Amino acid sequence: MRYGTVALSLGLLLAVGGCNSSGSNPDSDAIHVVKDAKPEGAVAIGKEEMATKQGVPLYPGAEAPEGQSSVTMGVTEGRYTLVLVTPDPLPKVVSFYKSKIPVLNGGMNNGNAEFLGSSANKSSVALTISSKDKKTTIRLSAVVETAPKKP
Repeated sequence: MRYGTVALSLGLLLAVGGCNSSGSNPDSDAIHVVKDAKPEGAVAIGKEEMATKQGVPLYPGAEAPEGQSSVTMGVTEGRYTLVLVTPDPLPKVVSFYKSKIPVLNGGMNNGNAEFLGSSANKSSVALTISSKDKKTTIRLSAVVETAPKKP
């Protein structure tokens, strides 16, 4: 049952991971939040707030490229995907997250590091770390349960 839940969570996270909002934003660390999947309801939050909501640490010095991170808020959950880039090598980034997120399962797959785990706030987290052209990309995806709003 637990593996089924993890597989379902991963499927949802991967589906959300390809979605992002459009529009220009002068602050590269601001992330557009899409409420109820309607772009007209979008607001911006910073990478720090995004990481806090996911319950994961930010990699020191990493930047959030514009247009690659996203949040979609539903009635009972938020789907967060935070994309960060750093010049640090992949093994160093993997070591950082393995030391900071106590429940991470996974490993290397075709030169990428792929993990599933549980964040500090007990959210399901998918972490993918890849390296290309002397840049390491960190993709943190989480489904965070929220209490339904009362009318």
